[in-house]
Amino acid sequence: SRLEFDFEQGVGTTSGQGEDPVVMMDISKDGGRTWTLLQPWRQLGKIGEYFKRQRFLRLGQARVFVFRITITDPVKRVMIQAHADISVGM
Repeated sequence: SRLEFDFEQGVGTTSGQGEDPVVMMDISKDGGRTWTLLQPWRQLGKIGEYFKRQRFLRLGQARVFVFRITITDPVKRVMIQAHADISVGM
């Protein structure tokens, strides 16, 4: 039901593209054959913003979830950890 990422925060550039960097998540519920952008962009944090949260909620259900993270801004990309709330169905 929830997926949350911890990226290195406050990595924005001083101006131009990357000033307010964002991360996007695509979801595949068929093992990576088709992709759906179900979640809006999440901010990684401008310079000095160290407490941005990247939470993706209401992910639905599937037998095989695959998540694809995209960061297009020219900034440092460091994923520290990921947390998921998972329920096993019938």
